[in-house]
Amino acid sequence: MANYEGLNRWILDSAEILNLQVTQLDWIHEYFQSHYDLDVKVEIGSKTYIGRGADLDSNLALVKGVCESIERYVCDENKISSTGVAGHLSFDLAKENALLEYIERVSIWSHFSQKNGMKLISSEELCVDTKDYGKIAFTLLQFEMIAPFGFVGIFTLAHGLDSGVNIGGIMGAAVARDIHIAQKKSKIECLRNISALKVDSILPTSFERLKEINNPTSEDSKGLLFDPNYCKGLIENLSLKHDMSLDLKLDVNTLNFSKLNYSSPSLKECPLKFVRCLDQNSNPAPDTEFVG
Repeated sequence: MANYEGLNRWILDSAEILNLQVTQLDWIHEYFQSHYDLDVKVEIGSKTYIGRGADLDSNLALVKGVCESIERYVCDENKISSTGVAGHLSFDLAKENALLEYIERVSIWSHFSQKNGMKLISSEELCVDTKDYGKIAFTLLQFEMIAPFGFVGIFTLAHGLDSGVNIGGIMGAAVARDIHIAQKKSKIECLRNISALKVDSILPTSFERLKEINNPTSEDSKGLLFDPNYCKGLIENLSLKHDMSLDLKLDVNTLNFSKLNYSSPSLKECPLKFVRCLDQNSNPAPDTEFVG
């Protein structure tokens, strides 16, 4: 692991100027004992940027949350989406994380564009408290995605199609060099959003409605998957015959990595580096999680 002492010191020194706000969320203890999930807010310029960080170590959870929140600002300043973007203490470490984010998007896109199913590797039942529907039974599925040699991609989907309530599901995805890391990261991302249903609502959005939205956001994608008709169709696609040997047509050695600059005075001493992964023609990864 990288040496985070200097970054932790910068976070403490900059807490006031960034109006740093950190909230510890307890949902994670039900699924991952002794873990921390932190909601982190920072103010840069006139805007608030939000990040999340989860880890066994509370300091690392804070570092991850701060890094993600500043990443949102960096993407905003550079007028780009966060697809294939990552930050870390060094260019090489940020480059590695950006590569993982890039592969994740390309893999998801490849499965749907080629109508290639995913390999189901686990299934479990959850009972979740929700604000709008009371206690709901969710089925959590984990699938393995195709990925370049040396990498593992995991797609996690929790759905309420069998709950007796007219709702769809919520997903998470991750790519790593170790299957256990990918499974855990993908599951945390999914369960984080499932647990949020205790206090938040997701408005289901049909695919027809989504097509009418200019520049759909991640919240629109959440609404699409929460539509039971779309979610059912998605599971049918995931359950198609899968061929894990299909070529992603992705040579990681040909990818480009662009350093992202940022200029806010409040980040003048920030030690974080941010990188965007692009293909050999300097195009970003597909920015669409789901296709019709």
